[in-house]
Amino acid sequence: MRPTRSQWEQTWPAVLALGENRASRLASTILEESNSLMRTFTSEAIEWTGAARDAAEERGQREHGRNKQVAFALEDFALECTAAMNALAPLVSEVRSLLIGAEAQGLTVTEDWTVMVPTSADSATANEAATLQGRLASFIDEFDRIDSRTARAINDITAVLREHAPEGEGLSAKQGREAGQLLGSERELTDSDLARIGQELRTAGLSAEQIRVLAEGGTVTDVPESTCEYLGELVGTAGLDGIMRLHDSFAAQATPDSAANIKALANALLIVSNENIGSAPGSTGGYDNLPADIRALLGDRYGDGPDANAEGQGPAPREMADFASLLASSDPSLPPGELLGIELGRQAANLELEAREARDHRSSPSMTGLGLDTYFASERDEHYSTALEDLLGVATRNPDASAALLAGTTSDGHAIEGYDRDATVIPLMTRHWEDPQPITAMLEWIGTDALSDDPGIRTRGQHGFTDLIEITTTTATGSGGNNFQELMSTSRGSLGQQNPALAQQLVASSAPYMNALGGMHHSLSGLDEIQYIAPGDSVRFMTLISTDGKAAEALAANVDIQQVMNASSVPHLGGAEAQVLGSANGRLSTYLESALTAEQGHREAYAREVDDHAKATRQGTTSVIAGTVGALPTVGAPVAGLLTAVFGDYTTPDGLVDYETFSRNADFGAEDRAVTLQQLQAIAIASGLPLDQYPEALIDHTGEPRPATVGEVVAQAEHPSQPQQLRSDLAEALHQHGLGHVLNRYEYGTEDATIRADAKPVSNEHYTRLARGDWDQS
Repeated sequence: MRPTRSQWEQTWPAVLALGENRASRLASTILEESNSLMRTFTSEAIEWTGAARDAAEERGQREHGRNKQVAFALEDFALECTAAMNALAPLVSEVRSLLIGAEAQGLTVTEDWTVMVPTSADSATANEAATLQGRLASFIDEFDRIDSRTARAINDITAVLREHAPEGEGLSAKQGREAGQLLGSERELTDSDLARIGQELRTAGLSAEQIRVLAEGGTVTDVPESTCEYLGELVGTAGLDGIMRLHDSFAAQATPDSAANIKALANALLIVSNENIGSAPGSTGGYDNLPADIRALLGDRYGDGPDANAEGQGPAPREMADFASLLASSDPSLPPGELLGIELGRQAANLELEAREARDHRSSPSMTGLGLDTYFASERDEHYSTALEDLLGVATRNPDASAALLAGTTSDGHAIEGYDRDATVIPLMTRHWEDPQPITAMLEWIGTDALSDDPGIRTRGQHGFTDLIEITTTTATGSGGNNFQELMSTSRGSLGQQNPALAQQLVASSAPYMNALGGMHHSLSGLDEIQYIAPGDSVRFMTLISTDGKAAEALAANVDIQQVMNASSVPHLGGAEAQVLGSANGRLSTYLESALTAEQGHREAYAREVDDHAKATRQGTTSVIAGTVGALPTVGAPVAGLLTAVFGDYTTPDGLVDYETFSRNADFGAEDRAVTLQQLQAIAIASGLPLDQYPEALIDHTGEPRPATVGEVVAQAEHPSQPQQLRSDLAEALHQHGLGHVLNRYEYGTEDATIRADAKPVSNEHYTRLARGDWDQS
C-alpha cells in the first residue's frame, strides 16, 4: 500500500544498516557458540560414555541443527536489510529533492502525493506540476514495491526463526494469571512490578505485519499459544478495576515507557476480544473473552434511549470516559473484533442520547439545586461526549463492525439481537462532531470497497451502500420516525450545516454507485447486489449531500463523470441497451436538479444561512472541492484515457477523482438535462471518429491535432451558445459516421427520463420533485 507523505517522511533507510550489523553479529555468535558446543561432545578428552552421553549428544546435534537454521535466517535477514537500504536510499534522496523543488516553485504536495497548483499559476507551472506529480508517483510506487518485497522477505525469515528458535519462557498463562491477581489485589504496585508487566505486555504485542493483515480484513492465527494464554489470563483475572489500576499506574509514572505501556495494555484488550486473532485456526479470541465487568460497562446501556437495555443507575460518567480513553490509546491501525465494534457503536449512540439529555437538563435545570443540577449535567455531557467519540473511533476501525451497524446483521448473517439500526445510526449522524473522523470512518469503506479485487469486499460495499440509502432516506421507520427529516433538521440546521464533512463523505462513498442512483439495472451497471433504488430515495439522498456546498460540487462532478463513462459504451451496444444507458443518464440529471432545488427550498423555508450556501451551490461558482475524493467505478487505463481526453488531466495515479483539476459548478441549467457535449465527445472518442470528421472548433491545433477537451472548448468559445452549436455539429458527425440509430435511441432514453421526471408520479415511491415545502414527502 502506497505510503502517505507523512508516513514516508518518517522513513529512515539508514536504520537498516543497524539491523544488518546486529543480525550479522548475532548469526556469527550463534554459529561460534554452537560449533564450540559440538566440539565439546566430540572431544576425546571427555571420559563420559553410556546412554546418558548418547542422549546428550543426540540433543546437542538437534540443537546444533536448529541453531544453524536460526543463524542462516539471520544472515538472510542481514542481506535483505543491505539490499533494501541500497535500493531505498537513492529513492528517498530523489523524492526529497523533488519536494524541495516543489516548495521553491510555490507548489503544494498533499498527503496522497497530489501536486496542488496555486490559483494564480500559469499554464507552464501547471505543466511542471503535472510532470512533477508523475515523477513523484513513479518514485513512490517503486519505493512501495521495494518496501513490500522487503517486508515479505523479512516475514518469511521471521517464520523460519519462529519455527526453529526455542520458544522463550518469558510468557505463560501462569505469569498472566499472577500479574492479574497482583492488579486485583490491594498490594502496592512497585516500579519493578510496573516495569515487568509493561515489558511483558509489549512483548505480547502484534507485529506491524500482523496488524496490517487485520486492518485489511484478514485473520492472524500465528500468535504463540503462550502469548494468547498470558494475555487472556491477565485481562480475565485483573478485570475492569485491575486494568484501570494498571493504566492509572502507568500514567502516573510519566516515564518514556509509559505511553508505550498504555498502548500495549489497550492493544491487549483488543487482541483478547478479537475473533480474528489466535494461535491457530479455530483457536481465536472473542468478545466473550473479556471479563464480565468490562462487557457490562460496554454492553449495558442505561437511560431512556430506544437501545437502552439496563435499568437503574449506570456507571459514573468519568468511569466510562476513562475506559473509552484507554481503548482509544491502542494502536490506531489495530481494529477491534466485529462483535466488540458493534457493542462500542451501540454504546456510543446511547451515550449521545444521554449527552443530549444532559444538555437539555443543563439548559433548564430543576427549580431546586440549580447550581448542583447544572454541575452534574455538565459533567455528564462532557464525559459522555468524550467517551462516545473514543468508542466510535475504535469501533469504526473495523469495516465489518460498521457494516453490521448499518445492516443490523453481522458479517456471517446473524441478526444483532434487539438492535434497531435507525436508533443507533441517526443519533450518531445528527450529532455535531468537532472531529468528524469517527463518523466519516463509519462510511468511508463503502466507496473504497468498490475498488477491491476481492468479490466479497465489493459485495460488502454494495450492501453497505444499500443500507446507507435505506437509513438516510426513509420517511417512516418501524418506530414511527422520519430519518430524512431528522437529517434535514438537526440542532444546527441541515446535515451539511451540522456536519459538512459527513455530507462530503456521503458523496465520496456514493461515487462508485452513481448508476444505481440513476436506476440502471444491475445487469448493465455490474452492481449485482444493488437490486433497485427508488427515484424518491435517490433524490432524497442527493438532497442530503447538497446541504453542503463542497459536497454539492463533488456530486455534480460525479454525475458528469458517470454520464460520460456510460456514453462511452454506446458505440458498442445495441439500440435497446443504449436507450437504457440514456435513461439512466437522464434520471441522474433530473434527480440532481431536483435535489438542488429541494435543498434550496428547504433552506429558505427554514431560513438558515441562505446567502453563502445558496451562492455556492446555485449561482455557478467555479470553486471546487479539494480533499473530498470519490472512487471511480471500474477505473482502468482505457477509462482513465477516455476521461482525460474529454475533460483533461483530472485523475490521480490511484484513479481517484481530483476535484482540484476537474472543475464543474453545481449551477444546473436546461442544457444539463440533454445529452451534453462531453457525452457526445465520449461517444466520438470511443467510436474512433476520424479527426477530419470532427467540427473544426472541436479540434485543438496547439500541438499534434487532437479532439479538444470540454474546458478548452468553453475557454475558447466566442459566444455562450457556441458549445451548444458544437454539440449539434458533433451529433451530426456521429450520424454520418454510422451511429445514427444507436445515438437516436440513446438520446431518446435521456429525453424520456426527463419527461417522466416532470410528470405527476404514480406513487410516492416515484416522487422525484421534492419542491419547496414538501421536501420530506415519502
